[in-house]
Amino acid sequence: MTNTSRSTSTPDGTPLPQGWVKYLHPEGNTYYHSPETNVVSDTDPRGNGVIALFNTAHKKIHDQLSRDLKAGGFEVYLSVSDSLARVLEGVLEYYVVDYEHRSIFWVDDVNIMTDLAGSVGTVDRFESIEQLRLSLEPEFWTHVEYYPCHQGTYDHKAERELTAVLRHGCVARLWASICRSRYINRFGLPSPRVDRLQGLQSYLSQQTRASIFMAFGEALCLGMSRRTFARLTELWNGRIIYQRHWQPFLEQQRSEWRWTALGGLYLLLMNGIQSGSETSFILIVSSASCTCSAIILSALMLQAHSPDRLRTASDISSYVSMTESLDHGLRPLSIAFTLPKALLGYGTLVFGGNAVHHLGSQLQNEPVQMLYMTTAAAAIPLFTALVVYRAYGPAAP
Repeated sequence: MTNTSRSTSTPDGTPLPQGWVKYLHPEGNTYYHSPETNVVSDTDPRGNGVIALFNTAHKKIHDQLSRDLKAGGFEVYLSVSDSLARVLEGVLEYYVVDYEHRSIFWVDDVNIMTDLAGSVGTVDRFESIEQLRLSLEPEFWTHVEYYPCHQGTYDHKAERELTAVLRHGCVARLWASICRSRYINRFGLPSPRVDRLQGLQSYLSQQTRASIFMAFGEALCLGMSRRTFARLTELWNGRIIYQRHWQPFLEQQRSEWRWTALGGLYLLLMNGIQSGSETSFILIVSSASCTCSAIILSALMLQAHSPDRLRTASDISSYVSMTESLDHGLRPLSIAFTLPKALLGYGTLVFGGNAVHHLGSQLQNEPVQMLYMTTAAAAIPLFTALVVYRAYGPAAP
């Protein structure tokens, strides 16, 4: 509620000039208003030479206003510096307030890009006259905010416009969101969805139809895709994506693809070292082929599932909808997610089998020397891993 505290004198009893009223702003500031001339000011009109300066300025402004604006009513803001020298020089700041069009203006030619530079109410850049009006309207409302107490007429039109804006920006959007949620969750239908995991088992069973191709793909992934499939189904249950659940899952997948690529590079290095020994060339090529495939697929998955592409819930929903199979749901996607790890596993198995075969043949020829070398080769990496874990791993409770 506006504080309309007003007086025609100060606490020390000094009267204000005739026709002037002092108002107390709701936040504690004081300002002065002359109903006769419709002048508003922060400057105390009792100052030396202030009234004369105000009257002169008001007459000049009044003479330059159009007849229509004079008939419609206007308000002038005047402010004089506290410096006596500035008062004697006749220097003041002003602007005219047009309540009908909710704007402020000046009667002199003003370059708003230069003359107002550095002032509190600097006008933003504009591209048209209409945009200029929009840029000046906030200055009008700032004036109303700072000097509200003398305004006797409540702006019902502004209230109606504000209500319409709130109805559009808040009420309408909220109801649109509520209606979409009701539709998705079967509002008013039998067995409505009241929980994110409701109907999960039914959704899982719909996607696990017998299929030779899906069974082959899951076997190719060493069964690892089943856990990913269950997690994806939980996240996409009801075909609704919750970002707070999807983002940790995606980050975990991205971390696994990064580690798969790094592990693949390390395995390629070991394959290169192994090629210098008398091991099976065919097995080395097989291991390197699986490893390269794992690295390439990991890089492709990281690119396809970058945070920039799947930033919003809408982006994620569109992606999952396009990749979901009509017959097998999310099973193909889960196989694609885990295939890089499976290929790296195959490459590791082939590499390990080749190394074991080579060591076995060497042990038959030089058993003692190869036993020492095998022990050292197994102990040194294990010891190094324990040291690194001790230094950088989680602290013991």
